Amino acid sequence: MNAIIHPAGSRSSSTDPKPKRSFERPSRVRASRIVLGYILFAGLWIVLADLVLDQFLPAGFRHSAGVAMLKGLVFVIFTGGLLWVSLRYERRLRYQSAARQVATTAALLGHFRAMSAKVSDAVLLVGAGGRIMEANTAAASLLGWSRAGLCERRIGEVEVEVESGARSDGPRAGSYESIFRTADGRMLPVEVDCLTLQVGSQHLQQYIVREASLQRRTGENHRDRSWIDVFFDMPFIGMAISSPESTRWIRFNDRLCEILGYSRAELSTLTWREMTHPEDLHKDEQQFRAVIAGEIDAYSLEKRFIRKDGTEVHVELDVRCRRLADGKVDYLVATVQDITGRVEAEERLNRQKNLYAALSRINTAITRLPDRQQIFQDVCDVVVAIGRFEFAWIFSVSGGEYAFEAQAGDDKGFVGKIIDQFKAGPSAVFEQGAPMVALRTGRVVVRDPYMEDGATVQWRSLAAEANVEACAAFPILVDERPVAVLTIYSSSAGDIDEDVVRLLEEMARDVSFALENRAREEARVANLAALEAAEARSRFALEGAGHGAWEWDLVAQRVNYAPRWKAMLGYAADEISDSPLEWQERIHPDDAEATLALVHEHFAGRTASYVSEHRLRCKDGSYKWVLDRGQVLERTPGGKPVKFFGTKTDLTEVKAAEEALQQERQRMDLARASAKIGTWDFDIATDTVHLHQSTPLLFGFDDSPRSMPLKDYVQLAHPDDRAALRESVEEMLDHDTNYATVFRFIWPDGSLHWIEDRGVLYRDHDGRPVSAFGINLDITERVESERRISEYVARLERSMLGTVDAISHMVDLRDPYTAGHEVRVGNLAAAIGRQLGLDDMACQGLQIIGRVHDIGKITIPAEILSKPGRLSDMEMNIVRTHAQQGFEILKDIEFDWPVAEVIRQHHERMDGSGYPRGLKGDEIMLEARIVAVADVVESMASHRPYRPARGVEPALEEIERNAGILYDEDVARACLHLFRETDFSLDGCAEPATPSRS
Repeated sequence: MNAIIHPAGSRSSSTDPKPKRSFERPSRVRASRIVLGYILFAGLWIVLADLVLDQFLPAGFRHSAGVAMLKGLVFVIFTGGLLWVSLRYERRLRYQSAARQVATTAALLGHFRAMSAKVSDAVLLVGAGGRIMEANTAAASLLGWSRAGLCERRIGEVEVEVESGARSDGPRAGSYESIFRTADGRMLPVEVDCLTLQVGSQHLQQYIVREASLQRRTGENHRDRSWIDVFFDMPFIGMAISSPESTRWIRFNDRLCEILGYSRAELSTLTWREMTHPEDLHKDEQQFRAVIAGEIDAYSLEKRFIRKDGTEVHVELDVRCRRLADGKVDYLVATVQDITGRVEAEERLNRQKNLYAALSRINTAITRLPDRQQIFQDVCDVVVAIGRFEFAWIFSVSGGEYAFEAQAGDDKGFVGKIIDQFKAGPSAVFEQGAPMVALRTGRVVVRDPYMEDGATVQWRSLAAEANVEACAAFPILVDERPVAVLTIYSSSAGDIDEDVVRLLEEMARDVSFALENRAREEARVANLAALEAAEARSRFALEGAGHGAWEWDLVAQRVNYAPRWKAMLGYAADEISDSPLEWQERIHPDDAEATLALVHEHFAGRTASYVSEHRLRCKDGSYKWVLDRGQVLERTPGGKPVKFFGTKTDLTEVKAAEEALQQERQRMDLARASAKIGTWDFDIATDTVHLHQSTPLLFGFDDSPRSMPLKDYVQLAHPDDRAALRESVEEMLDHDTNYATVFRFIWPDGSLHWIEDRGVLYRDHDGRPVSAFGINLDITERVESERRISEYVARLERSMLGTVDAISHMVDLRDPYTAGHEVRVGNLAAAIGRQLGLDDMACQGLQIIGRVHDIGKITIPAEILSKPGRLSDMEMNIVRTHAQQGFEILKDIEFDWPVAEVIRQHHERMDGSGYPRGLKGDEIMLEARIVAVADVVESMASHRPYRPARGVEPALEEIERNAGILYDEDVARACLHLFRETDFSLDGCAEPATPSRS
């Protein structure tokens, strides 16, 4: 508050030392102006009087003394009257002025008292001569006087020192520092705002007194408005003044127009509420209402305005109010600082902090999460939650197959559509997507702004639904090969800048590194497990195979002997130390020098490994043969051995086996020589056949080993057998079959020998034949024996057939009517067997059985067999015994076929109606079913004593009619086919015979 009293209804500025003039003027000035007016008026009157007198008086009287005296008298009278009227008017004016001054002073004092009572500052009103006319309560409280006590004093009694050193009772104006004396005599430093007021002819001074410390704390809020003008001219900060009644700015500078993007005319029509971002309006209005309510005098906040072009501008707003004496807000001053650049920088910084936090979180996650799926999910979660992106997802590829791995954030179905594209298969739209481009190229793909990128046309409607304005795809590499892609989406265009790309690319590299490390770790664990398993297998194999391992530290000169090594010599695990002498001193004296020489040869690097067979002394004093094998596994840069590892194998059993093998070899050589067996091997690479020792003896040579090309080996065979021998070898090589053949060989002495040659083919790991091994066996004697046996068997077969013919002839002699019947039945049965697909041996048996199938008739009386009439039941029963009798006759004779049983069954029928045992179906042997059909056909087609021949066709009809009932269906079908569809006939089976009873 700069002034409490504003006389004549207007304010006086404390910075203007010249007070405004009143409507009243000083008396001397007015009097001089009145006298001058009178003189002018009198002169005018004299001029007018002269004109009038000159007009109406004769010319002779115009210049007479009387006229002159008259004119002077009139002038004096008139002038005196005017002067008297003027003095009366002046007296009246002075009275009215004094009355108004008294009333003004009274009103001024009343107004002063009313206004000063409402302010917290000390206020003094000083009149002429420095007398204190009035003081408010704050002044009395500050100086320790009562109000009446202050009004009895002059200002010089209270103000003891001023900044200029002049007396304090003279007129003063402006602001200055001073010292006031309080009632208790204290000197109080104060700051004074002095305002000169003119009330009529009086000059009054208004003192506003504040303690110096208080003024320093709040001085800026109470300075004159002229300071606001200084700030309004500043080009770097926006300023505006608004009233408490309206939110429209009543004054603002050009900088504010630049910040908000409006012209002065446009901005003057808008309220700050209309331009405030909706999300920030509440907090601004809340603070504004607090100022109006008197709760606060100022507030500062950061908010957003909406510019004319629709963009957002971030500002730092500082609002301070100017209050009236009654505490109400007079006006508000706002300063607006554009901090958009700072906010964007802070946002970028926060984004970077978030991304660094996300990066740290990912680095922590990749060290603790157990598998790749969880790492991918955590990456998506962190990117969305900490990186503040809308959503993110990861897919992987393996073997050309795409797999969805993880997703986070609200994508509104966007990712699902992409996954549907994966399932639908490759397409132009699909291949243009940022994830697929990143997968193909192994590079980061950024599409920002998304809606303006030419490759996103097909996805824009879906992107709009998902609020996508920018996206980026980051490949995840393993061994420099893309295995997955992280794709992130933002709702703000321009959000994915170089810093974001750099940090997210680093995150992708960290994930790639983690996956590579995990793969290497898994491989390492697998290799370690495999190594441990291999070591376990090796230990098991060594222990199981009787090998005792040892490891010699040549630097420390210590040897780690395995328990098996010690047990091999009969010692317990704790009975042998780790000294190399434990081994060296146990070597047999005869073997020590040679064994140690081999060790030193290997140490010198002249041999690839150390191998030695020698004898070691056991705990019981006996010696045991061992096989010692080792190799230097580590050497110094100079080639000096450091680690020497090996195994020791008990050769006791091997030596025994070698001795036994030697003895066996000698016996085998003797046996081969005796049995005429030779061995050979064939080296396919060199096309060479090696004949082992004693093998050449089979070919009439000496017994020394021989080697020859394969073609020469083939030439050893008889000229007629060489082609077959060559084909057998080629068959073995081409089809991986065992080789077996027999060929003849002519000895040098001209004798012919038979050689049985057998071999086995060996192939390498790629399946290629590499060699063959076989034997040669001289089978000349066996061939000769087989020839003699074959001749003997042929004689036996001829003898048997002769016997069968003799039996058949004997039956013919017993029953002349059956002569030729058995031969034809035998031949027909053999023909039916061939039709059924039986082999030659079986058909030969059918022929023999047919020839003797009625041998049992030799036990039937001849008169019954030759009876021309019908047989009685008893006679028929006697005839039916011939089948059983035939079985009894032949059952003890060994044939290659079941001759006796077939003879017994040849009258059995399929339905069980036959004799002698009533067999049916499969109970009847196939050979008996064949002989049965052949017997019926031949019997019906031939003459009998009791009837003439019926012919072949009625016989076939009988067979056809009862096929499947009495006769086997397949046998019947074969018989019918034989007669009806081939040129077979009974006439071709044998010569016609005399009819007989069957």
